[in-house]
Amino acid sequence: MNDLIQDEELMESHLRRAIEFDELKVYYQPQVDLRTGHISSFEALLSWNNKKFGFVSPGQFIPIAEESGLIHSIGDWVLDQVCMQLKEWQDKRFRPVRIAVNISPKQFRMESFAKKVKEKIMWYGIVPSSLEVEITESALTSMNETLATLNKLKEVGVFISVDDFGPGYSSLSYLKQYPIDIIKIDRSFIQDIET
Repeated sequence: MNDLIQDEELMESHLRRAIEFDELKVYYQPQVDLRTGHISSFEALLSWNNKKFGFVSPGQFIPIAEESGLIHSIGDWVLDQVCMQLKEWQDKRFRPVRIAVNISPKQFRMESFAKKVKEKIMWYGIVPSSLEVEITESALTSMNETLATLNKLKEVGVFISVDDFGPGYSSLSYLKQYPIDIIKIDRSFIQDIET
């Protein structure tokens, strides 16, 4: 247990310098429309390649970032990278596509989150509907605050999706109450679909 704690502390100290040392990178995973076979959108996936640890999986470093509070600066950096990519594609007049950005519950619960998203869209001059804010089911827990933030995001014009919907405490009533555009159903719902 002590070794694990020391490794996490060391990893956290390296993660604090990851942006400065240019160790973070965003990859864009295409999402394909199965009816047409065309790419309909992308999902931004964050990777970290550290000199000491090598490639660290998001499943390992994101919880450390969340716990330490680094998730805010890392999340802002990812949002900037995605907006820059959208701006580049927009300026090159590529076919309009959307990029989904995973937002941590801690980021989402910040009172100024929707305002920050709006400011970034305006700063980069991108089409608001080209950005998709992807939240997890756990971000939906506080009804009034969640609804207020989601409504502000919809006013900005972004898409809203919920990732891994279903295994937690969410209910289908959320689908009627929240302005959600896309639901990504958790794999546990379809795991045994053939049987």
